[in-house]
Amino acid sequence: MARDDEGPRDEAPSGGFPYGHREHRPWHHCAGKGKDEGGKPDEGERVNGLHGVNVPRSRLTVPAPPIIPTLLLWTPQHPTEMTMALLTGAIRLRRYQVIGELPAGYLDKFEESIKSHSFVELTEADLREEAVGWVTIDDVFDAELYRGRWEIGDTINLTLRIDTRRVPARILNHRCKVLEEERKERDGRERLSRNEKMEIKEIVKQELSAKVLPTIRTVEFSWDTKRGELYLFACAEKVAETFRTLFEKTFNLKVRPLFPYALLAREKGDEKVGEAVTGAWFAPGSES
Repeated sequence: MARDDEGPRDEAPSGGFPYGHREHRPWHHCAGKGKDEGGKPDEGERVNGLHGVNVPRSRLTVPAPPIIPTLLLWTPQHPTEMTMALLTGAIRLRRYQVIGELPAGYLDKFEESIKSHSFVELTEADLREEAVGWVTIDDVFDAELYRGRWEIGDTINLTLRIDTRRVPARILNHRCKVLEEERKERDGRERLSRNEKMEIKEIVKQELSAKVLPTIRTVEFSWDTKRGELYLFACAEKVAETFRTLFEKTFNLKVRPLFPYALLAREKGDEKVGEAVTGAWFAPGSES
């Protein structure tokens, strides 16, 4: 929750999604309210596990590390307060550099491409086990991705939605076996061909998939187009790989992880990075 002496607020951009963009304030501006006289959190609040500061469930009082551009939701009901749209607790992220030049009129081109890669829900007749696509950052069930829903200042902000629907293998195999036995008995045969077994499996899979609810996973990202940096709010490698694949298909740009060596290479230049690195020995006597 912002204090009254912290300077001017961000205004909601006219004609667009009501978000503002600003850089994080220093750590000493964190609010320290939210405890009763006994030192326990007030009702309706929780302890932020990363920073150890009590925060309301609906608002973040502690800014994230300064490297991350803060995305703030402007609330007309409380114009003096800002609500976080992306960061609502402990931060887990991967940092990337976006490789390549942005084309002329890139926002219009991106809008068309984002819409074409928006999330499409699994149907009862769908044999896919996984559906992947973009949704808005404030509603995982909203795939209406016109420009005002994802453009915030100089940043592009979307949520990757991954729906997974898998039939338990034991149930699938049991049902297939039952149908195979019924067909053999009906036709008076001892065996079925491989194609017949595959046909039965597809029928059973479609039948059971219609009864299984998908599990939904969402991961948000924020792309600062001016700095060419992107923040993915997830650490799992499989999710990161799914994100990179869809990102490259959508924007026709590649991303490179920003780990310490890559940051040094960007600062010094790839050809000079070796001169700026000092070797380290991890075992006594190794230097000899």
